[in-house]
Amino acid sequence: MTSTGVLLVLTNPNITTYGSDPVAEYNFDDRNFSLKDGHHGFIVSPENPNGLEVNVKLIGEHNIRPAIVAAAIGYAFGETEENIKKV
Repeated sequence: MTSTGVLLVLTNPNITTYGSDPVAEYNFDDRNFSLKDGHHGFIVSPENPNGLEVNVKLIGEHNIRPAIVAAAIGYAFGETEENIKKV
């Protein structure tokens, strides 16, 4: 963010962004949460703009971020989506 509060979009090809905000290259579209099953949603990425459907069986948004970055690393190393879902 700048001092004026305007979000700057990173355009450096050596930087990958991830998080819960849709502006991040890799983000999580959370559709449902239950204490029993955790978070159900889609990891949205440049490789799959429609999202990879996953269940993150952890509680708390802070626990979703490592799953997002694990998926980003998997994509970067050419893993299949089937294997990425196992993480």
